[in-house]
Amino acid sequence: MQKMIKEVRLSEEIEEYILRIILETRKSKNIEVGVSPRGTLAFMRALQAYSWLNGRDYVIPEDCKKLAPFILAHRLVLSMEGELRKTQIQVVTDILDVVEVPVESGAVNQ
Repeated sequence: MQKMIKEVRLSEEIEEYILRIILETRKSKNIEVGVSPRGTLAFMRALQAYSWLNGRDYVIPEDCKKLAPFILAHRLVLSMEGELRKTQIQVVTDILDVVEVPVESGAVNQ
């Protein structure tokens, strides 16, 4: 099963989308320590598994939006200001609202 999950495709657009989300965790004023490279890889693997469990051999932006709060939130260390105003899940949700979602341009058919 792990081999099949690793074969789930991440298009270039999806990989860039994931990286933009991760970079925002490192730039946000609400976050002291953003998602690490290891956390990024774990997020990508979780997306592949989720897509596979949903019968697809490719990841879609909706997968990223659905899983990001649950996969990324606990990997963040909020700043003092962030802790006073928001939860980790709210911070990730705010990031998802800011990061532009890729438009499907045939990426699924790669």
